[in-house]
Amino acid sequence: AAFYDVPIERCVLFDDDATNCSLTEVSPGHKFTAYRCNPEKGFRLSDYVHVEENDSAPSSSADKDNYFEPKSDGTIDRLGRWDHKWNHEYESKPRFHLADVNPNLEQWYGQRFMPALDMPILLPLCGKTVDLKWLADTGHKRVVGVEGVRRGIEELRDEIFGDLRYIPNDEEYSAIQVWTTANKNGESWFESDGNNVSIVCGDFFTMTPSTFGQKNACFGAVYDRGAIVAVPPSSRPDYVSVIDSLLMPGGQILMVTVDTGRDKGPPFPVTPGVVEELFSTLGYIVSVLHEHNGDFGENSKEFVFLITKPKMA
Repeated sequence: AAFYDVPIERCVLFDDDATNCSLTEVSPGHKFTAYRCNPEKGFRLSDYVHVEENDSAPSSSADKDNYFEPKSDGTIDRLGRWDHKWNHEYESKPRFHLADVNPNLEQWYGQRFMPALDMPILLPLCGKTVDLKWLADTGHKRVVGVEGVRRGIEELRDEIFGDLRYIPNDEEYSAIQVWTTANKNGESWFESDGNNVSIVCGDFFTMTPSTFGQKNACFGAVYDRGAIVAVPPSSRPDYVSVIDSLLMPGGQILMVTVDTGRDKGPPFPVTPGVVEELFSTLGYIVSVLHEHNGDFGENSKEFVFLITKPKMA
């Protein structure tokens, strides 16, 4: 910085040593930015982890790790970072994607998780998961996913659902796009007959029953694998609130989460205590179906939950 006469605040360090990346304060009030990178994977911004000097400080909506960013108009952009990853980094192979059906879905479906075949089932933040097809093949009449990035839906069409097509949206909800295998157009796509798969493209946090052409909660069940763990901790109550507004009384949620052993994400750690705190205040019954070692290191865990919404009195 001295050699080039550049303010220290404008300097950035890239290093594969976490210790070097943590020593960022030159003098009181003067710090540079540090990124820890993986030299084996080359120079890709998505591989960097931003290291704050106080790593235990609460993350804000502007935290580089939370993927939600404030916009100039005061709203929150929840999709921008994901859109960049789908279009410029994943190369059709996102790290969270499974080539086969999730084994937790296969294990607990029909055992403890028993969604009605004639009621719509919702998959939030679904990406291009093959679980959509598995549920449709199982006999579900209406399988509905919500995905924020169009690229993911297009890859889903190209790889699994060749008849998945875009329906022009005349609703005032212009931020929403609908892709479906249903034969009917317009608002009736949600209520069409047959074993149909539909994907709503948009910000999940803006979803209401009216998004699906309904006045009240309209889903009999929810399957969450990889959704809540992608949501920054401060936004989890909002995520649960949307789920609650869409799930019918007595409906079930099959949820798969991880505890990576670190606070940063995604995936963010979601433990049984977190799930209990989020849902018990709404009267939901939370059961831990299974706990086993995860795929994020020696101390990581994976949890499977069955969460049941109370029936109306």
